[in-house]
Amino acid sequence: MVPFLFPEITDVIVDNLHTDKSSLRACGLTARTWLPSSRYHLFARVTLRPSNILSFTKLLEYPLNNIAPVVRHLAVELDTDKKTILGASLVLPLLPSITAHLRMIKSLSLARIDWSQCSPEILQNTLSNLGGVETLELNRVTVRGPEGAVDLLCAFPLLKGISINSLNYSVGYNRSLTLTRHRRRPSFVINSINLYMPPPIALMVWLLKPIPIIHAIRCMSLVMDYDTALAKILASAGATIRQIEIDLNVAFGQSILGELLRSLSSDDRHRPRIPFLR
Repeated sequence: MVPFLFPEITDVIVDNLHTDKSSLRACGLTARTWLPSSRYHLFARVTLRPSNILSFTKLLEYPLNNIAPVVRHLAVELDTDKKTILGASLVLPLLPSITAHLRMIKSLSLARIDWSQCSPEILQNTLSNLGGVETLELNRVTVRGPEGAVDLLCAFPLLKGISINSLNYSVGYNRSLTLTRHRRRPSFVINSINLYMPPPIALMVWLLKPIPIIHAIRCMSLVMDYDTALAKILASAGATIRQIEIDLNVAFGQSILGELLRSLSSDDRHRPRIPFLR
């Protein structure tokens, strides 16, 4: 008699292997009934780079492809070496066709991308395919001035949370530029914001009105506008902050450190709930 396991049992077994890619591949090739669970975990997160984007595009366009519905997190990363410009010219034009297949995306991560290198049509077509995104991570992303930043953050109608590690303007746009048209900030939560490279002033003001919920702030180095950015955040959203990570070895201005200490020692009704302060 051929050994038999109920599908519910095999699903539990495969689910426990969700971080073991090699085992998931083996399970997917073991039995037809194991394939859906294996595929669900193998393609839950897809990271696109210049080295793999062409092969992934071919996979999506294959007639028998059925992985698109299981992709829930999409990460797009460009290289940091001299091939960055070449990589951008390869990756960015393919994003509209790729995202047209991946309409179930719930989480989007962008790293080392200069959106100013692509045409407005490519940008618009890419973002319009990602209307279901609920979580956005930005790491060293460059946009066309303050309007470009606001348009990016307002492009996702279901957005619930953002993480900003670095968001800046492309060459030719001064960091002191102000917004020329007003768009109300969506009610997303700022999961984390890294002040190593604080957002430009106009963008920071826009992020803080109305008062946002901020889960975490990282302040690990002193740079231009650093004190100002931290002061604005503490004054506007201090009571919502849950975690602050600060390197006290850097040269903090006395007024900023005093503002931080006052916010931590205020009465319980307005006191920030910060379980971790480094």
